[in-house]
Amino acid sequence: MSEKGARKIMLTKKRVGHVMWAALMLGLLSPATWANDKNFKAAAGQSGCASIITKDGIRACKAVQEAKNTACNRPSSCELDKQEQWAKDYGELYKWWDEGGDNAGKNLPDNDFKRDKQRQMRELVDRLQIGRTSATAGATLANECIQARTAVQNWFENVAIPLTGRTKDELLPIRRALVDKFNETKAKREDAKKK
Repeated sequence: MSEKGARKIMLTKKRVGHVMWAALMLGLLSPATWANDKNFKAAAGQSGCASIITKDGIRACKAVQEAKNTACNRPSSCELDKQEQWAKDYGELYKWWDEGGDNAGKNLPDNDFKRDKQRQMRELVDRLQIGRTSATAGATLANECIQARTAVQNWFENVAIPLTGRTKDELLPIRRALVDKFNETKAKREDAKKK
């Protein structure tokens, strides 16, 4: 065989190799485009929203997490120690005021001391009412936080875990097909080199 004929065969082999490579890439490109949104490797070893394998899943996870953070990071003031002290002081004043005897509040003449004790009782009642309102609001905030945390757990159980399973089931056959195509192309390429 002449040098020109050998060169022509070599060019033909290269062209066949390029065509087969292009066909392989084309075959890989369409499933790879579809699988672009699903990234098992990046999600492996991560936790929380970063462990989700799809971009849509990550966005949905972050939305649920943000709702939980909003619900759980609101301040509330209960001041339990102060409320206990106010209740104790009010109880002592009330007991002193309501009991009979010479020094009972009801039996005192109308003077500054009596008005001062009445004012103290009203202030304590007001403080206790404010404390009760704060405690009720704090309990509501805590309940909303618990519900938001439960929503995050339910989202992972009902959405994230099934999403991972479905995606794995969808991608395994594609991966097998791509590996088979690659092996087939590799074999054809080796056969072309031998000719």
